[in-house]
Amino acid sequence: MKRILSLLLLSALLVILAACSSSKSIDNGGGGGGGGTVANSVALSVGPGPSDLTNGGYANILFATVTVCQPGTSNCTAIDHVLVDTGSFGLRIFSSELPSGFTLSPIASGSGSLYECLPFVDSYAWGPVVSADIEMAGEKGSSVPVQLMMNTAAPTTCTSTVAVAGSSQVSTVNDLGAKGILGVGNFGTDCGTYCTTVQKFDLYFGCSSSSASSCTQAATPESNQVVNPVQTFAADNNGVMIQLGSPDSGSGTASGTMFFGVGTQSNNTPASGVTAVKLDSKGDFTTKFQSTTYGSSYADTGSNAYFFGTITNTTTLTTSTGITGCNLGTAANPAYFYCPSSELSESATMAASATPTSTTTVNFKVGNANTTTGFALDDLAGTNTDDTSFDWGLPFFFGRTVFIGFDGASSSLASGSYIAF
Repeated sequence: MKRILSLLLLSALLVILAACSSSKSIDNGGGGGGGGTVANSVALSVGPGPSDLTNGGYANILFATVTVCQPGTSNCTAIDHVLVDTGSFGLRIFSSELPSGFTLSPIASGSGSLYECLPFVDSYAWGPVVSADIEMAGEKGSSVPVQLMMNTAAPTTCTSTVAVAGSSQVSTVNDLGAKGILGVGNFGTDCGTYCTTVQKFDLYFGCSSSSASSCTQAATPESNQVVNPVQTFAADNNGVMIQLGSPDSGSGTASGTMFFGVGTQSNNTPASGVTAVKLDSKGDFTTKFQSTTYGSSYADTGSNAYFFGTITNTTTLTTSTGITGCNLGTAANPAYFYCPSSELSESATMAASATPTSTTTVNFKVGNANTTTGFALDDLAGTNTDDTSFDWGLPFFFGRTVFIGFDGASSSLASGSYIAF
C-alpha cells in the first residue's frame, strides 16, 4: 500500500481516504507458475468491514478471508476482512484477532526474536515476525513469515528513523478498517536485499524481549522476511487475477473474486485483447494525464481512491489539474480531494516502463468526494503531494479483470512484473 490512514467523515461514513505505503523490493522467487487442478479462487468484497469496528465503516476497502495455521498442524483459524493489497508484499494480521491460546512461533534473530517496523506515509506498524501455514481456497504456503501487528511500543529507531517522525502507530482494527493486510503485489518480500545487512532504514529488528529497549536493527535474510504468500504456493504462483464487479447502486457495495495464478488453470487464463504494462524495478509504470507525465505510477487496491495532481493553492483549493478541489480534513490535518460540481469523464494513457513497451488508454471518472455515499465508490479521487506519481487505486479495479504478474515468474502475458487488463 502506498498511502494509509487519513481518517475523514464523508457523507456520514468515517472512511479512509488515503492508501498505504510500503517499501518495494525485488525478489527472484517463483517460477513459471505451474499448472494444477486445486481450487484457486477466493471471494472478494467491498462493504461495511469487520463487525468489531466502532467508527461506522470504511470506504473502498477490498476484503478477503485468509486461514492461518500453526505450521504442520490442522490447528487453524480463519481471519475475515483482511485488506487485499496489490501495493505491498506479505501477510500482516493484528495479534488481537488471533483466538485465545492460538500461538505462532516467532522467527529467531540472533539470540532473540525478529520484529518488523513497517513505515507508511503518516503511520507505521510494529510487531513480531512469526511462522505460519497460510491457506486460501485449495492453495497452501508452508512456514511462511507473517507479521503480527501489535499495540505495543516500538523502539525509537522505528518511530523516528524508519517511520516518519511524529507518525502514529497502526495498532488496532479501527486504525486500519481491516483485521490485517494481504500483500499480493508484484514482488516477493517487503525489503529484499537491502535488509540483508544493517542499514539506516532497515525494517527488521532483533529483540531479546518484548520491551522496545531490547530491540536493535538486524540483518535479516530474505528467507525470514515477510513474503507474498502466493509466491509460496506449490502451483498457481506466478501472479493473481482480480475480477471485481462495479459498485451496486442500491447497497453501495461490490463483490468479486481473486484467482491465484495467471494462465495456470482455465479460470485464470487471459482473454484475447488483454494488454500487459511492464513495470520497472520499483514496480512502477508511466501515466500521462492532460499534459503531465507521471513517471512513478502504480495500480494499488490498497489505495481507496485515485491520487494524482496537487493542490496549488490551499485557500482557493485550486489544483494542478484544473479540477475543483476540496479539503475533507481539517486545517491542521488537511485531506485534499476532488469535488467537481458534476461527475467528470477523464482519460489517461498508461505506458510500460520496461521492455516490451506498450501503451493503453484508460477511461475513468472523477466525482465529488464531498457528496458521494456508499462503501464502494468508483469515482473517488484525491490529490498527491507532488506531480511525480499517479496512484490508480481501487476505483480503477471496479468493473475490470486485472492481472498482477510477479517478478521472477512468467505467463502468456509477459515475463517478470506487470499489470494487465
